Formats: sequence, C-alpha cells, structure tokens
Amino acid sequence: MNSQPLGIITTRLPPATCGIGTYSSLLQKHWPDSDRTAVFMVVEATTGELTASERKIEFGGDGSRLAHALESLGGTDVILHYAGRAYQRYGLPIWLPSVLRGWKKRFPSARLMVIFHEVPGGGLPITSPHFWLGKVEERLVRKLTQIGDVLVTNTAWHRERLRNLSGREDVQVVPVGANIAAREESKVSRCRTEFALFGLPYGRLQVCRQFESRLKEWHAQGLLTTLHVIGPSDEKFSPMAEEILTRCLPPAAIMRYGGLPSDEVATLLRRAQFALTNVTVATWSKSTAFMACAAYGCAVVMKEEHEPPVPLTYAIPAADLSAISEMDLASKSARLQEWYRAHAAWPVIAARISACLTNEGIVG
Repeated sequence: MNSQPLGIITTRLPPATCGIGTYSSLLQKHWPDSDRTAVFMVVEATTGELTASERKIEFGGDGSRLAHALESLGGTDVILHYAGRAYQRYGLPIWLPSVLRGWKKRFPSARLMVIFHEVPGGGLPITSPHFWLGKVEERLVRKLTQIGDVLVTNTAWHRERLRNLSGREDVQVVPVGANIAAREESKVSRCRTEFALFGLPYGRLQVCRQFESRLKEWHAQGLLTTLHVIGPSDEKFSPMAEEILTRCLPPAAIMRYGGLPSDEVATLLRRAQFALTNVTVATWSKSTAFMACAAYGCAVVMKEEHEPPVPLTYAIPAADLSAISEMDLASKSARLQEWYRAHAAWPVIAARISACLTNEGIVG
C-alpha cells in the first residue's frame, strides 16, 4: 500500500455526463492499490458518492486554486487527464503548465502523468480562423509534455503527434475501456435482425452517413428489422441523422431511446446482434462505443478496411453482412469479447497505467 495520496486532475465526476470524468472515475475504481487515498481535483464538483478513501477538491478552472490543491498534496503522484476544452472553453488553459511546473519545483519527488484524451491536429491553413488557436494549443501541449514524467494517450496517431511536438519517444498508448457498466449479468435473447446505433450525436451522424445505402439494402433483404438508436440528442447533429434514418427505414423499424442508464444500454447491447460503428484503424482505440459493444458481445459492423489489425479483424465488414454464417458470426463476436477482456477491460487498463506511473512496467 502506498501511504501517499494519488492526485487526479479532471473535469467533473459521475453522475454528471462527461467522458473524461467517467474515464477518471472508472480508472480510479479499478486502481490496483485499492487502499490508496484518491484526491480528485475537479473543475466542477458534483453530488456523486465517494468511497471512504476518496475526496474531491473543486478548483473551478482557476489556476491559483489548483495550485493550492496541489500544495496540500505535496510530493505525490498526480494524474492529469488533459483535454484543452475540459479546462477552458477555447481549449487553451494557458495557466496550467506554470501551475504544474511550480508544484514540481517545490516538491522534487512529485511525479506527473499526463493522459492526453485530445491532441491538437495541426495542418490547418493559415487562413483558417482556428489556425492561431491551434498553434497556441500546440505550444501548450508541448509544455505539458516537457513537465510530465509519464505521457499516455489512446491512439497510435496521437502518439506520433505527441512525439513530433515533444521530441520524446516514450509516449505510451493505452486504449479506452467501455463506459457502460451493468450491475449484474442479465439474460437476454439476442435477436438476429436487430441492430444498435449507439453513441454521441456526431458519431451517430457519421454512422448514418456511412451506412445510408446499406440500411435500405439490409431492410429490403430482411436482415434488419429493428434499429435501436441509443444516446443523447442535440440540436445540430441529431436532426441530420434523423433525416437519414427516416429516409432509409420505415417508422416501425426505428426504436429511439435517448440517453439511458448504463444497465439499460447494456441490456440493449446484449439483445441486438449487430452494432453499427464509425470506427477506423486510426480511431477504434479511443471509441468507448466500440469498446462497449465488444464488452457485451454485440457484433461490430464497420466500413471495409484493407487488412485491418486486431481487434478490427473480429469486426464484420458491411459488405460481408448478408453472407456471414452463424458460425462465423458467433466466432467473431466471441473473439472480440475475449480480446476486450484481455486488453481493454478496466482492471487491465488500470493495472497497465499504474505500472507505467510507478516505473514497474512499460505500456506497449
């Protein structure tokens, strides 16, 4: 047991809806040293319950308040969950590096891990209104990579981008896990002609655009009788996705649920035979929707990729859906679920990140 607390800088914790906050909470929940006290330094405090070994400090996006919180922790391990917009509306918390640098200067034994959930893309033309904002964020990220003792991100592309910005080779890649957890295993019969469209509004729109012609084809062939649309709505992307769906499928074939509790989402993912996704070779490892489907054995349908790597070898190319046998379908679904349990379940992720933080192991 480590007697020093583990500091965690993040956004806002469940039950508030926030992907980074959920990641932070699940990572801590499965941390190998379960007796180690965790101190969450959050932008916004919520009413969620904490265990006896957890506490929250709200700093409200204020650098001086975060500095005070870090001062109270002293020379311990701290994990920063970084996404620029999580801490400043334009994605530019320019005060953050100086706060962290000051804390580490005062406490030389302190160790900082930065988990980059977002990385500036670059490549914008100088005429773009976002060009200079992107340059400022690149500089900000570069400073964070210079301060961090351990750097982690969630895709190979992000790793290469961080290497280019920092000049460091020791950037580690760890995939995300599923953010949908059921309290108990429910027995649900899987329906061969039912599909799930699960995720956030923009992701669902991307899926609708990718599979528009396929939806019509599968319904006409009797391969798709019900599409379960799961996830919150917004005013911009949801209407666009809805237009595509109503053009492709009859009203009776579309079941709309909006945002649902985790247990209910898990039940639907256990019921539907297939899940439509927008994942690619470049993005699968940061998709919580993909991981949730893998966790619950819902066969993942994706656009065709040439010789995709594991775990996408266990997904089903859209062109193969009409011809896949029951045996091959069961095999792919089972192997994807096995891969998830071995490589992307939260206990596995937490153990890998913990080992990296403590210099006991290197993440591949």
